[in-house]
Amino acid sequence: MPRILIIDDDPAIAELVAINLEMAGYDVSRAEDGIKGQALAVQLQPDLVMLDLMLPKVDGFTVCQRIRREERTADIPILMLTALGQTQDKVDGFNAGADDYLTKPFEVEDNVGAGAGFIATERSHSPGRQTHRNFELRPVNVNPRAIRGDLV
Repeated sequence: MPRILIIDDDPAIAELVAINLEMAGYDVSRAEDGIKGQALAVQLQPDLVMLDLMLPKVDGFTVCQRIRREERTADIPILMLTALGQTQDKVDGFNAGADDYLTKPFEVEDNVGAGAGFIATERSHSPGRQTHRNFELRPVNVNPRAIRGDLV
């Protein structure tokens, strides 16, 4: 089962995304700050990191750069999931190493973005490189009715 790490300090967003991913059959882990998120990325070797930018302790740009510099995590796809939606924020996110960028708030009743509901499904390993993965991307329907009413 593919593992996804959500690094987000907003418990409502993290729970909304996590519950819907779990309902779709993914193993989801969460961290609420950049330090814990980076440590979990190294420890768990997830198939995808969903990363907020405005995090306590260490911001998401720095976490992204550190994940990219660490040999064990360098090839993990990173989807930035953040309220920072200015063009320069997106450029900075991609320059930090993000694979894609989704701006909050997003429509939870639709797929998480047009093809950006970036859930990694491992297809194969590249010979000779343990950390390199090829991924098939597919949308995940996020259903707000599937969770407690106080989060919607």
